[in-house]
Amino acid sequence: MQPVRTKFTSEMLGAPKGWDERQHGPCVGLPILRTEDPYLVSWWRPSWRERLAVFFGKPVRLCVVGGNHPPVALDVTDEW
Repeated sequence: MQPVRTKFTSEMLGAPKGWDERQHGPCVGLPILRTEDPYLVSWWRPSWRERLAVFFGKPVRLCVVGGNHPPVALDVTDEW
């Protein structure tokens, strides 16, 4: 899936501190909305291949870098 810059995008997140591009590969900027609540929101556009895979029952995987897994949520929205 590709991250999407939206009308709500307020900043770009870069690679985490200590990111080793040789070991982990490139870390592209992630467009996000930082809300007044403790939320960082990003929007993602799946490819047609990914859409078909989900349609036929494949799960969506979330990978978070870091030692502690923060609370996260995935959903589908008309707002972007």
